[in-house]
Amino acid sequence: MTERLKFAVKSFRSRPPLTALAVAVVLSLSACGGGGGGGGGAGGIGPTSLGLGSGAAVRQRAAGNDPVPGSVTQGSRATSGITADTVQYQGGSIVADGVGTLAPASVSIPELPGAQVFMHERAIAVAISGFDAQDVPQYENTDPLLFGFWAYEVTPDNIIWGAFADGLSVSKTPAATITAATGSATYQGKTLAAYENIGGQGDSGMATADVTLLVQFGGSPTVGGTIDNLIDISNNMGVPGQILLGAASIDRTVDGGFFKGETSGPDNVRGKWGGQFFGTEYQYIGGTWGASFRDEDGVFSAAGAFSATKQEQPPTE
Repeated sequence: MTERLKFAVKSFRSRPPLTALAVAVVLSLSACGGGGGGGGGAGGIGPTSLGLGSGAAVRQRAAGNDPVPGSVTQGSRATSGITADTVQYQGGSIVADGVGTLAPASVSIPELPGAQVFMHERAIAVAISGFDAQDVPQYENTDPLLFGFWAYEVTPDNIIWGAFADGLSVSKTPAATITAATGSATYQGKTLAAYENIGGQGDSGMATADVTLLVQFGGSPTVGGTIDNLIDISNNMGVPGQILLGAASIDRTVDGGFFKGETSGPDNVRGKWGGQFFGTEYQYIGGTWGASFRDEDGVFSAAGAFSATKQEQPPTE
């Protein structure tokens, strides 16, 4: 098993069992705190229907599909390689295409203190913002964006899964503002990712990492960057390696300046990524990404969402 880009893969066989809500299975966590749900119970979602036996490849599929705008959504169901679902934050709830409204629920996740959980009869979303990320040691940003994971059960054997990022208290940057921007800018932030190893030990979990983006504004604006300093949430173990977010063209004709591109890295890592700008002066970028590779232990895949803040330029002398 190649170690350079695997998020400290480990076995969870000795870990506590999942709760009936199966939040852990949906998000690739190893354990989940229980709790009641405001806005609906778990319904048909449970450890069996969302078990890794039937849904193990969802992160692999999501990693290879192009994200779509609205919010930024990157999911396992696609048409011609383009994500077929949209998930957005609206009025304090999550609205998922084809599902409906996922209302806030009183569910806690020990690995993600402060995370917000949203539930529907057959769907669930878990998201974190820069503000409640203050309780998570791996996070330092205070971006007014919401980003995380969602899943819903079409049938017990058909689970749709994905990552999303949207504005929490800010809107997409107007297209005219992006068009008028010049020069370059660096954005830094954090990502929350879910990973899985298919064909090996069947391990899964969650990780955080640093995101750095470089934007070139002007007549043909582009954005690219890196994901570094991967840390497994369950044991705080870091793994060296870097995922490259390949240069993507920014669409200046739409609010948010949506962009999408390819991810790459050592060991033939491949995947998709994308995002858009938020704030009146393009202060923030929210987006999603995925990466997969195959080795002697099977297919290793990761997918996640991120937020990043525009950094102040140092004064010139």
